[in-house]
Amino acid sequence: MHMETQIKSRETIENNDASFFRSIQAYGIDYCYSQMVDNQSNLLIIPDGCIDLLFACKQEKPEITYYGPMSKPQVQDLRPGYYFGVHFLPGEVPQILNKDAISIQKLLNHRLIIYGKEQKRDINAMEESILSSTDFDLQVQLFLTYYQAIYTQTHVENKKSDCVQSIFEKIDNSQGQIRTNELSDELAYSEQYINRLFKEQTGLSTKAYSNLVRFKKAWQLLMSQGKKTDLSELCQKCGYYDQSHMIKAFKKYTNQTPQALLKLLENA
Repeated sequence: MHMETQIKSRETIENNDASFFRSIQAYGIDYCYSQMVDNQSNLLIIPDGCIDLLFACKQEKPEITYYGPMSKPQVQDLRPGYYFGVHFLPGEVPQILNKDAISIQKLLNHRLIIYGKEQKRDINAMEESILSSTDFDLQVQLFLTYYQAIYTQTHVENKKSDCVQSIFEKIDNSQGQIRTNELSDELAYSEQYINRLFKEQTGLSTKAYSNLVRFKKAWQLLMSQGKKTDLSELCQKCGYYDQSHMIKAFKKYTNQTPQALLKLLENA
């Protein structure tokens, strides 16, 4: 899940130290982020096939929400306040609900409020401390200390197979442009086996994940280049057949054309 408001790009707070990122990625975490929402907002959830954990902190009704991997865009209402989030690597299914396993298939395109008005339960010290704070560095430390302690046990039980890990790497390295028959040739497994295994462990087909990776590159380039973006050049860089093919992907994953998204950014 990648999150953007409809009128303002999310300000992601990241630690740029390379060793920090290597250390958290060893535990299946891509990055942590925070966001301050000043007014009631509609949050556009842009799919990227990953799981997020979002804490609504220092609020009258604090919540913890578990966002499953998304393959289509969703709009979520956000109350004003401070939010802390953890974005996990593709294929990682964090087991944090009292260490009970969660089916990746049940999480696909769904969100679970695991603490809040819809779900009352006892919260642990880590959750309580994060919900009562707006100190980003402290929240990162609190979460990592807790999560590292339970990761080893749950990761052994839910570890991605070497084959699935290789599929992720090949799709990511090709920026979503490798075909399933090419994966089959390189991994020496049948296309049917590759698709079945990948979907069992990620909830997505290899084609669906490849399309998300390709779109993510196009999205990032559009956001970085802004009004200077040449759509024909963007199309070629990201491996789309033509502009109509790329525009169709933007509509599928954001409900907007590239031009409409740029106008939203201009008005932010």
